[in-house]
Amino acid sequence: MTALPFELFERIPELTADDGEWRLMAREWTGCLRLGVGDHSYDVSIADGVATGVAPAEGELADAPGNAAYVATAETWAAMLEPVPAPLFHDPAGATMTGGAFTKAVDPTADVGGASSSPRAATGRRCVGSWSS
Repeated sequence: MTALPFELFERIPELTADDGEWRLMAREWTGCLRLGVGDHSYDVSIADGVATGVAPAEGELADAPGNAAYVATAETWAAMLEPVPAPLFHDPAGATMTGGAFTKAVDPTADVGGASSSPRAATGRRCVGSWSS
């Protein structure tokens, strides 16, 4: 059986802290990144491109600007996390072409930063449920 990537999910703040490409691409992103395997997911709080915390997901992820959710099989995550991924496993968009093993639950392209983003991650609150609470 393929190992689950939960340990890696929990280390996202550490792994992205000194990653120049992450910092450049995520610099205006405030919201929540939910990553999961089947029914088990983690929420990564992100404020201005900085991953500020990780917690087990609770409830439905709000369909709000800056939120994105990716759920895959353990096998798909393993293929994506290879040092040199096989063709199409270089990112979630490519992985979706492998037979639907990767699903995107919330569209992250609507707004990944700016004035319309929620302050939830910046205030340290969990990125679950309604953004208005």
